[in-house]
Amino acid sequence: MSKTHYLSMDTAVPCSLIISELVSNALKYAFPDRNAGEISIDLHHSQDQNQSTNYTLVVRDTGIGFPADLDFQSCSSLGLRLVNTLTHQLGGTISLDNEPGAVFTLTLPLLVEDNQKNPGDI
Repeated sequence: MSKTHYLSMDTAVPCSLIISELVSNALKYAFPDRNAGEISIDLHHSQDQNQSTNYTLVVRDTGIGFPADLDFQSCSSLGLRLVNTLTHQLGGTISLDNEPGAVFTLTLPLLVEDNQKNPGDI
């Protein structure tokens, strides 16, 4: 039986902002001329080789992808700067793959308070 994990507000709020920025970017840029496409969001937990539990957040679109020479971690876009800053504040890592479309993969450590259910949680 798998153990249930909960996100604390300190993790959930930055994650929601990250998702909002990445989905917003996909809607603005990934589908020029309003071509059809898909955006998906996946969040799951897993253990790494050190038996540490992590969250993996994947935001994927089937759009045109990013230019090969774009360094998304140091570009001037306010949205991508916010995504990188929030990821680092959570102690996580982020990567971008073009396969086709854009696939952002964030790995975030499980915080102690993330695993504690508050009385008001559903």
